[in-house]
Amino acid sequence: MDDPDTRDSEEEMTTSDVIAELEPLEPYTTTEVASKTGVPVSRIRRLLRSLNKAGQVERKTAEKPIIWVRKTPVHTCPSCEREFFVRFTHPVLGAVQFCPRCGTQLKS
Repeated sequence: MDDPDTRDSEEEMTTSDVIAELEPLEPYTTTEVASKTGVPVSRIRRLLRSLNKAGQVERKTAEKPIIWVRKTPVHTCPSCEREFFVRFTHPVLGAVQFCPRCGTQLKS
């Protein structure tokens, strides 16, 4: 199978493009992602499966249709090396990220 992150003339969308379209922790169906990106459902399904194997999205199969959820990125503080998730709760203040342990401002 071809690498889904490789572009060709027929399939312009890559896994990087798909992940950029998904908001962290927001649920999406395959059809919703296809509609949002303008890419056929079969191609989006392959890209989402690849992202799932890479650990970037979760696949919720208890529901029908299948739900895809982008995982929240893990950040590592350069000062104290603590790993943590940033949960965006405010459109402006959420952009400023601080380490919860030492208060170091993180670069976006």
